[in-house]
Amino acid sequence: MRYLRQLVALGVGLACVAAVQAQEDWKSKNVDHWTKEDVERILNNSEFAKSQEVRLQYGSTPIAAAGANIPGNAASANVIQQGSIAPAVSFVFTLRMRSSLAIRLALIRKNQLETDVKKLSDEEFAIFKKKQIGIYECPACADNYVLTLTSRSSENRNFDAVFTTFSGARLDDLKGYIALVNDRGEKRPLVNFVPPKKPGDEAIFFFPRLNEKNEPLLTKESKFFVFNVTKNEVSMATNFKVEVGPMVVGDKVEF
Repeated sequence: MRYLRQLVALGVGLACVAAVQAQEDWKSKNVDHWTKEDVERILNNSEFAKSQEVRLQYGSTPIAAAGANIPGNAASANVIQQGSIAPAVSFVFTLRMRSSLAIRLALIRKNQLETDVKKLSDEEFAIFKKKQIGIYECPACADNYVLTLTSRSSENRNFDAVFTTFSGARLDDLKGYIALVNDRGEKRPLVNFVPPKKPGDEAIFFFPRLNEKNEPLLTKESKFFVFNVTKNEVSMATNFKVEVGPMVVGDKVEF
């Protein structure tokens, strides 16, 4: 395929997939052999992505204003009351480890599967290729853990809780309580944030990898981390808890 040949020619060949090879089918394939189903599995139901369902109750007011509680790690359905008698609606929230190589490669492959590059002009193809190279290289990933959050509801397809919550949010408002916390209680503060521009977009969060001693938050010895998105103390009922072990490749946490 022309697109993949171009990537290889630019020195960003797909041999990097070896870093995430393991037991699942998608991990034993080259990226250009990943199917749509493989991509969906990586992006929504792998060690590099965590999807959780919660029930939210809302009426004429938004589900949450910037800085309010956001649902997350819920083994059973939670309901956030918004002063309405409207019935609760189920939402699936998906947290992705965007700085992991697997997620970035899956996004590249998704774009490839959804784009007929043969129909692109040379200029359009150059733009398309540049975008995919940017996803692969991810300059911010070198110094930051990057995570994204999305939401969807099969019961109300016209409502996006993440967009409602974060589209007007400001970094200064969020960084006071949104953080990454490892199993030892060490934290990394939110240092950058990209709000969703339209319903369906991701909210993107950046946290520094190293502390003032140049120590990473996550190592192969780490058990888990929590993506804290509430103003209250870390609560396993409302925050994402992610196991680190499955993301370890050799001596490195692939995130």
